[in-house]
Formats: sequence, C-alpha cells, structure tokens
Amino acid sequence: MIGFQHKEKIYYVIRKHWFVFFLEIIGLIIVGFLPVFFAPVLTSVFTQVSNIEMLVVFFGSAWMLVLWMIFWVVFTNYYLDLLIITNLRLIDVEQLALFSRDVTSAPLANLEDVKIEVKGILATLIGYGNLHIQTAAAEKEVVMRGVKNPTEVKEMIMRLHHEAVRGNLDKGR
Repeated sequence: MIGFQHKEKIYYVIRKHWFVFFLEIIGLIIVGFLPVFFAPVLTSVFTQVSNIEMLVVFFGSAWMLVLWMIFWVVFTNYYLDLLIITNLRLIDVEQLALFSRDVTSAPLANLEDVKIEVKGILATLIGYGNLHIQTAAAEKEVVMRGVKNPTEVKEMIMRLHHEAVRGNLDKGR
C-alpha cells in the first residue's frame, strides 16, 4: 500500500476520533430497529397472506444483513483513514470506498499551512476537529476529518515542519 523509503521512521499515525465513527453508526442502529416497529403492522394488515410471519422474518433478516455489511464498510473507512508522519514526509491515506483509496504524500519541508477547524459544542467538548494541510508541492489540500485533539496535532506537525526546514530531523541516513 505505502512504500517507505530506506531508513524512513514513522513518528506518528493519526486516526479519526472514535466519536466520529459512533456518529456514523448511530444512524445504522436507529434504522436497524425499523423492522421491529413495522413487523406488527405488516402482520395485522396482510392477514389474508399465508405465512406472513415467515416473510416478515425473511425480509427483516435481509435488512439486518444489509445493515451489517454497511457497518463493516463504515468501519473499514474509519479504520483505514490515516495520517502518517515520518521523519521525511507526511502521508495521507483516505479510504474512498471498499477497494479504493487515495494516498497523498508531501515532504515535511514543503508544508505551507496547517489549519484546524472545530465546529460545534460536541466537537469542542469531546476534542475532535478537521485538519487542513496545504503543501507547496501538492495540487490539492490534505483534509483529515474528525481528528482527535486537532490543536496538539497541528502543533506537532508545525514543530516537525520547522525542524525539517532547519535540517534538524533525521534524514534517514
């Protein structure tokens, strides 16, 4: 997936905050209870259909199977979205779909701007936000959504950037 250079050391691996995953899953949990509420209605409306209970159980099970697959796709997306900081560069791995990812790499010395965005009272209280990293070499801005402690991550990236510009970071030699 990611090819590291000779003697390249990983300093930090940053993932999304667990609460971001929880917010995505809470909708699946709510939708998962729909068959429980609609099953009694369907059995009372379609009293003439023989084996209506078996049809309700079949479609309820199919519904839960679809939600289970969606859960694992959401989990895979959450788990494989990474921001890797090494002694030479910054690597952003964004999982787009189940078998599709976008990997962006930029040297630490080429960072131009690091901006954080914390929106809402929950994000402020729990401590997560968005991280925007602009580089001189990249065509696009690197955006990592839902990062835990974005202020600390920004300060750490800027410290490593300043050390890379001054030449104090281990160049892997």
